[in-house]
Amino acid sequence: MEHVSGKKFLLTRAEDDHDPWLERLTSLGAEGVPYPCISIEALRLNESWVEHLDRSDWIVFTSLRSVTYFAEHLDGRSLAKQLIAAVGPTTEAAARSRFGRCDLTASNGTAASLASALAPKLTPSSRVLLPGAAEPRSELASALTDQGAHVQLLPLYATRPRASSGPKLDFTSAGLDAALFASPSAVSGALATAILPIGLPIACIGPSTAAAARSAKLTEIYVSETRDLDGLLRALKSPLRNS
Repeated sequence: MEHVSGKKFLLTRAEDDHDPWLERLTSLGAEGVPYPCISIEALRLNESWVEHLDRSDWIVFTSLRSVTYFAEHLDGRSLAKQLIAAVGPTTEAAARSRFGRCDLTASNGTAASLASALAPKLTPSSRVLLPGAAEPRSELASALTDQGAHVQLLPLYATRPRASSGPKLDFTSAGLDAALFASPSAVSGALATAILPIGLPIACIGPSTAAAARSAKLTEIYVSETRDLDGLLRALKSPLRNS
């Protein structure tokens, strides 16, 4: 991660998500500039979700937040009958902390690797519960469905782009070396409320976030191979080394 030292990064996650990334960047000799571009809204569940839980063979988590929100809804219910899968080490750690175990983890923290890891474990009758955002990453649900599983989405929260409330904040003279985006909503929120330097390297988690960046006419787009900060930083290795 030598290419990160001395660099300044715009962080666009929800306000309460910034601290771990700021700590990691500081440990690498870099600087993070928090600029929350999304808010998180918890959703209410109807009682049918308990039936889906009882019928599920697997519960698959794609983020720490999905683990946290799901655990809050359990209200003492047991997961003894279900197996638990997580998309990467951070989500795995959260699952072990909340549920006491995690039965399967993706090799490199991507939806594709998690689907591949689950494939040999699934049968045509397998039922998978996928808790998470109301705007789910469709690649995982689609991949599991293609493998014959019955997938039930369980929206626990929604991400809302930051809305404009006045003149845009101008970052063109802020000395930024790159901006980091973890969701399409963050891209929308940033472009609605801020002016970014032309040609600023943009690192995105996942194809849907990269597609949102392209739709917003951003040009220097780099896609992380894993859904974490280190993946974003690795994706920026070439542009930052050349800057």
